[in-house]
Amino acid sequence: MLHINPAKCLMDEKVHIKITNLKSCENVTVKCEVEQNGFIYVSIAHLIASLNGEVDLANDPSFGGSYIGIDQMGIFWSMLPATGQKLGLRYIPRNVTDPAKYKLQVYKGHLNDNDFVKEHNIQVDKTNKKQPIVEGVVLRCCSAPGVTRYEVKHGSVRGTIFKPPGKGPFKGVIDVYGSAGGIVESRAALLASHGFIAFTLPHHRYRDLPKELHDVSIEYFIEAIDYFSSLDAVQPGIGMIGISSGGLFAMVLSALSSKLSGIISINSLSYISFVMKKNNQQYPPIEDILIDLQKAMPWQEDDKGGILVDLSIYDKRTDHLTLNIDQSNAKFLLIAGEDDKCVNNKLATDKLLKKMYKSGKGDNIDLLLYPGAGHFIDPPYMPLTLLHYNPIYKRPVAVGGKIVHTAAACVHSWTEILKFLNANVGKLNFHSKL
Repeated sequence: MLHINPAKCLMDEKVHIKITNLKSCENVTVKCEVEQNGFIYVSIAHLIASLNGEVDLANDPSFGGSYIGIDQMGIFWSMLPATGQKLGLRYIPRNVTDPAKYKLQVYKGHLNDNDFVKEHNIQVDKTNKKQPIVEGVVLRCCSAPGVTRYEVKHGSVRGTIFKPPGKGPFKGVIDVYGSAGGIVESRAALLASHGFIAFTLPHHRYRDLPKELHDVSIEYFIEAIDYFSSLDAVQPGIGMIGISSGGLFAMVLSALSSKLSGIISINSLSYISFVMKKNNQQYPPIEDILIDLQKAMPWQEDDKGGILVDLSIYDKRTDHLTLNIDQSNAKFLLIAGEDDKCVNNKLATDKLLKKMYKSGKGDNIDLLLYPGAGHFIDPPYMPLTLLHYNPIYKRPVAVGGKIVHTAAACVHSWTEILKFLNANVGKLNFHSKL
């Protein structure tokens, strides 16, 4: 028998999986599979039943497969795109109001990836398909019961707001993603499930917004901040969280709006290395030679088939472009992976920390630097990726990191993110002097 507890839960909650009625010391493989946008993500674990014929993923080690050792959630965080699919897939829950169905199957023996490859090819040979001895489903949700979702179309601002149950007002957070554009709602839905009112804010490649990143204006973000902070359900002193270029936007805006009290930047540069718009002018005033240098840099390919695109420059040519976060009275949390292949986080965070300490605001900034972690440090226990298809480059991009280290960073940072937002967002903690 397969015991799953709870059978329905939030994405960031732990699941207890236990298998009973096995043979004493029997070798078994546990397989986990989820489909998203027509693509399959999968993991396997090799386990050995106890003398009384039981396997408990919270207490028994995996001896092979997608992860090694004892880890209650290893079968979830070790999931990767299934063999034979296109490169560059990234798991992003799209319909966050409906739960994702994670299928769990138990097979006899210790099976490998190639034993399952036929299940995910176009030509499926059903006669040779291995049969599980037991299977079940766990429903994993981004949105808790009572969380409401509504789309935003206000002036030029677009996006989605997730509101917790109750009247509020609630601590408010604006959530921004990176250069790939589009909209990602999963983190905002989870934040609302933890009591925040969360506004996921797209900036390009969404509805009638600009098609390209260089057409995004600072005024768009200011308009979004003013709109969100004016809502009756939002407490004064809002937070902003962003990953990659989304983190850049959050840090830039911290010096331009007194309505931001807590900023979280995940794997972001210390300066804007691309052209934006402000008052219909180029922003920031990046020198043409810097743009030309970046264009001239050759793309290199890593051993997994992705290109390396860290085009950041850290020397005297960019020192004066370091973000002016010292002009803000907000609190900052920098989250960074040391093995990020898109951003040199050691140098980027060093620039920002030095600027804050030099201005006497060192107490306003904290850093979480994770060894071995890559670019995508997201909410925990979801499938990860080592490659990501980026529409700017029109190719899969290497994001770096080892899966086990990135997964650990996702778990730890998510707890710290919730602590930071609770401590630094909302009316009781907002004392802007701007």
